[in-house]
Amino acid sequence: MSGRSRARGTCRVAAVAIATALSATAATALADTERGNTLAAVCAGCHAPGTAAASVTETFPNIWGLNELALRQRLLDYQQDLGAPTLMNRIAKGYTEEELTLIAAAIAAVAPEEQP
Repeated sequence: MSGRSRARGTCRVAAVAIATALSATAATALADTERGNTLAAVCAGCHAPGTAAASVTETFPNIWGLNELALRQRLLDYQQDLGAPTLMNRIAKGYTEEELTLIAAAIAAVAPEEQP
């Protein structure tokens, strides 16, 4: 086998490895999105399901479409009992940090008019 043939073979192997890694990454991202959507669907039980202004209160604010990083931090703060105690402190403790991150991403991705 010539050096040129070996180089082509190496490039093909590298290309297949990269394609496989990208496919796995895309599959993981899709699975994370689906998992986050499933976890976040529970939030609609209290947090302004639908678009009716009457469903938005100080106790149960509309959270859909909020900034992902700010929402993630708020959820982590609830989990660690930072701030005034609320029902959310107890709820957040039932999730892992990874799950709270997925929930925040799912909620942030929903435009208010597309609320569950």
